[in-house]
Amino acid sequence: MRTRLAKLIKDPNNTVVSSADLDLAINDSLDYWKHKRFWFNEEEDAAVTFVSGTAAVADMPTDILYTLKKGGFVIDYQDSRYELTRVTSSQYDAMNNETQALPKYYTYRNGGYEVYPYPDQAYTGVVRYIKDYSDLSDSNTSNDFSNNAPMLLLYDAASRLQAERQQDEKMEAYFTARMREEEKNLLSRTNRNNATGTIAVYG
Repeated sequence: MRTRLAKLIKDPNNTVVSSADLDLAINDSLDYWKHKRFWFNEEEDAAVTFVSGTAAVADMPTDILYTLKKGGFVIDYQDSRYELTRVTSSQYDAMNNETQALPKYYTYRNGGYEVYPYPDQAYTGVVRYIKDYSDLSDSNTSNDFSNNAPMLLLYDAASRLQAERQQDEKMEAYFTARMREEEKNLLSRTNRNNATGTIAVYG
């Protein structure tokens, strides 16, 4: 993608913008767009374990960007499913008196997810989440976005470079408009595919 971006901004030999700055612009774009929902980055789910007497959820996947607001954690117990409610860290602290029972709440803190009440026995369940993406690099050359929405990233990165490095307002506006067209097309395909969950509308 670095080579394509350099050609897009008419600097194929990196005379004005270095390879490192091209990579930074691409990854800044990825960091923004990975928070948006398209058909190719819909929710993931994974089995997790709730350990007796322990707040921390075990066996958590390592690629979580954020859990779903509704149904982020669900416990399977005695042929029933129990959905946990997400609370803030301060709310969690206020209610936590280390009681043990079937967990009802969860929060993210201390670098992990914790539940309350603490499990009174071992439970199994599912976490539903939106996947995080590592920066693209020489050793990590592709992901869902570069495979399914490369021009979204490239037009966004080009717009950023025109604004921040080359200070060309006309070309910045051009690339921004092309980026919005790509976004519109991707959202249209997402809606046609009737992807799971609710597609957020944003401006």
